[in-house]
Amino acid sequence: MRWLHALGHALAISGSMTWEILWALILGFALSAVVQAVVRRTTIIRRLGDDRPKTLALAAGFGAASSSCSYAAVALARSLFRQGASFTAAMAFEIASTNLVVELGVILALLLGWQFTAAEFIGGAWHGLQRLSCSEPVGVRRGRRDAAGLMRRSVDLARAARAEMAGDGRARWVAASAGPYGAVLADGSEYRGRYGLSVRELAAWHRPRLEALAGPGVVFTGRVSEQEKHRLLCAAWLLVHPALIEGWGIVVAEAAIRGTPAVGFDVPGLRDSVVSGQTGLLVGSEGDFASAWASLALNHEAREAMGAAARERAARFNLADYVERIERLITA
Repeated sequence: MRWLHALGHALAISGSMTWEILWALILGFALSAVVQAVVRRTTIIRRLGDDRPKTLALAAGFGAASSSCSYAAVALARSLFRQGASFTAAMAFEIASTNLVVELGVILALLLGWQFTAAEFIGGAWHGLQRLSCSEPVGVRRGRRDAAGLMRRSVDLARAARAEMAGDGRARWVAASAGPYGAVLADGSEYRGRYGLSVRELAAWHRPRLEALAGPGVVFTGRVSEQEKHRLLCAAWLLVHPALIEGWGIVVAEAAIRGTPAVGFDVPGLRDSVVSGQTGLLVGSEGDFASAWASLALNHEAREAMGAAARERAARFNLADYVERIERLITA
């Protein structure tokens, strides 16, 4: 039966994992017992009882000679310390006991040759120097470029598929997503939203991915000065506002006062800030949104007329007047 086979397989894996841990514990405690029962305390004190360089070198030598697993190394170091070894000497023994670099180097040299062994050590040292200098390894940079290329390629393929289906007259969007930052952590953070990063750090993480998806011709300005915002809004043909939930749309008013019409969805909030057909266009579906965007982009006269109407309407909005009206309503 399948469930019996699955159960037997699970029990076999569990037993194997248990033995992998258990044999190391048995070895560690057995060696520890030997040290405590056979090696005299006076000998340990005489050999490892201080922190002199000679003593530490001897402790490291004993540890390297043992080359035991981590469990055994910890148990032995504990026994040595209890038998009179200094703490520093016990730690030197433990670290040297779990450091298999020399032994692995010998094995590599015997099996694969000294050239391979030298390359491994030199490459490890070079990688360490790169990490210390905080420079990104060449392989990582190449990997980032390849990943960005794949992201752009996915968008290009989606656009090509859309072009092949353009004959039916339906408007289609290419939607792309960089995914949540928490998914990269692989610990379920995307479901909790507690990433431990500031908004600025999250924006810095998402920017290169969004730029890769957008491709050439799209610029992510990020936070800009008021002067630069004024210049950009004055130079823009349209303000494209894709939000489906909006309280008022202050960006619509900021663009309108500079003569820039807006395209958005017909939802509460935007109905107050955009007069559809006069100061911009409000639509009910994503297909209509794309059509309105394209039609205004191609119609210079309509954009100019709506921009002028938007500037005239926005000029009637005055924050001081609204504050005064609200105050009268509250005190009435």
